[in-house]
Amino acid sequence: MDKDNKPLELKPPTKPVEVDWPPLLANMSSGRYAISGGTWLRVPEDTAFEDLHLWMVVKPSESMPEPTTGQTWTVRGSKGDEYTVTQSASDSRQIFYSCTCPGYGFRRKCRHIEGIKKENK
Repeated sequence: MDKDNKPLELKPPTKPVEVDWPPLLANMSSGRYAISGGTWLRVPEDTAFEDLHLWMVVKPSESMPEPTTGQTWTVRGSKGDEYTVTQSASDSRQIFYSCTCPGYGFRRKCRHIEGIKKENK
């Protein structure tokens, strides 16, 4: 509400704010917010997770060295879509997994990776 007790009309910025971490939505007593790290933006109450790209976008990482690709698997999602799970190794010999599904894009983990790990124990 503004000083005249009218609802605030919130509009997305002309260019989304670039952030380092995938944003999330939070409902607070003062309104709904898109949050990424220390960046908080007030958003309309009806903003859905799918709308966050209008407010915040994750900056591409520049400092990460390219991992060496190991093995890849094609998996089928719960709605029939195909995704690719990739196993990679870094210079320090740590093994990493990535997936092309939307869940991995937001959370950096998904059921497809967990399934592949379980299969290959």
